[in-house]
Amino acid sequence: MTKKSGERPPAMAERLMRSVLRTENQLHGVLGDLREEWARRRKIRSRVAADLWFWGQACLVYWRFRAELRRDKSALPRTSFAMSAADTANDIRFALRTLLKRPMFAAVAITTISLGIGATTAIFSVVDTVLLKKLPYHEPDRLVAVSHIDDERGTMSGKFSPQDYDDLLAAAASYERLGAYWYIEGQTAIDL
Repeated sequence: MTKKSGERPPAMAERLMRSVLRTENQLHGVLGDLREEWARRRKIRSRVAADLWFWGQACLVYWRFRAELRRDKSALPRTSFAMSAADTANDIRFALRTLLKRPMFAAVAITTISLGIGATTAIFSVVDTVLLKKLPYHEPDRLVAVSHIDDERGTMSGKFSPQDYDDLLAAAASYERLGAYWYIEGQTAIDL
């Protein structure tokens, strides 16, 4: 341990272990070894990393010796998969009991969840259609919109008269094909 600097492992974690370590041999053996390992980790890594490791070890010691005190092997920490499966089953049972005790709350909760899922699905359908799917053309990345500059006003516009479109069609040598669409200002639909 780093006695010069006076640094020690987290005091709360040590108290947690002291609450279950009953004999002096257990206390000095386990706690002494963990303090030495904490000091070694403190030199190699940061203080936070060493403290987190020490807390993890303190929790393991607590559960192990608590189980021995109770003579109950089911109090030992379980594997992460078994723990998550058991926790999920407990959560489902608790939710069902709560919903059965309060049917009005259950109806409101189920309606809220249903509306949320429906709204999310509808919004995703629109976003997928409009933004995510490719255009229904052979090479959509090669499509361009053609505009022209109005000499009198100096503005750029994509609006063409049918005569301008015919002139553009006759003069376009750098385009493979040209197409036009009809758009009326103020209407949401575009007739392609």
